Amino acid sequence: MSNEDDKTFFSEFIDAELTQIKISQFIVHFVFVEGYEVAVESSFEHLNESNELVSHFDVYGQTKDVTVHQLLGAKVVNVHSDEDILHIGFSYGGSIKIFPKKQPYESYAVYLKEKHYVV
Repeated sequence: MSNEDDKTFFSEFIDAELTQIKISQFIVHFVFVEGYEVAVESSFEHLNESNELVSHFDVYGQTKDVTVHQLLGAKVVNVHSDEDILHIGFSYGGSIKIFPKKQPYESYAVYLKEKHYVV
């Protein structure tokens, strides 16, 4: 997708409220009340309002630091993709940054109703 296509696609994501975080063996689902979802099969970082690292979570890694529950109930205030790194900012001031894998498998997918964005 081009940057303009990204902006158009992700604009629907603004104000979506994070209601669930589901963690399974090889995937983490961020579920939003509007029926939107982000499925992560790679790694992500949870950053605080000062853009400082709170925790790093690798779906396939040994350490499972989970702090993103602090974002439950927050709404998306900004979202963009930069070189396949997905940035999602929340109303509580924190954010998550999702990284692509260096493997030929899906890294993450964003589902907005009937539209999909897969990396």
